[in-house]
Amino acid sequence: MGAVIAVSWLLHERLEGWAFVATAVTIVLVTATRLLNLYPRVMVSSLGPANGRTIDNAASGHYTLRLMAIVAAIFTPRRGPHRRDLRGRGGGDTAEHGTHAELLALGGGATPAGGSGSREVS
Repeated sequence: MGAVIAVSWLLHERLEGWAFVATAVTIVLVTATRLLNLYPRVMVSSLGPANGRTIDNAASGHYTLRLMAIVAAIFTPRRGPHRRDLRGRGGGDTAEHGTHAELLALGGGATPAGGSGSREVS
């Protein structure tokens, strides 16, 4: 309730930036209070305490964490000069596509070579 009054006063005084900061801090503190009150329970069950999740029974084992790390390393896309992004442009080939500033100067959609910006879909 105090946060609502403080934010109202800040808005009345035309201190919108401080009102935003006060609101953000209030949201973080309320969330932290809620999570700390639940500790060590992660998920509370309506069927009873025996069916809920605690930190201990929700934690992954060593093998599971290692397997997830390996899968993430294999399937995480990498972008380099030999790869192409989803729009078909090369990774670091600025000679063909121009720098970011050149593209912005040309209106964003045009190509640096003066083309129309449209591409044939292959």
